[in-house]
Amino acid sequence: ASLGFVFGTVLSMRFGPEIFRVTANLIKPQIILLYWALIVSSLFCALSAFIPAVWAVIQDPAVTMREE
Repeated sequence: ASLGFVFGTVLSMRFGPEIFRVTANLIKPQIILLYWALIVSSLFCALSAFIPAVWAVIQDPAVTMREE
């Protein structure tokens, strides 16, 4: 999330004024987006790990080990 914010900010600061000439002076880093990215990415990772963990707990280990 942090690297994506930095990369996106650098790209927007570099190419934004050339693309959006009318509103070029409004292009600036918005730190609140970094906070949101950190929170949402953490929640998404936790949910992504939780679903397989629940599935693994439900499965019978003996049946799983017999399968190829």
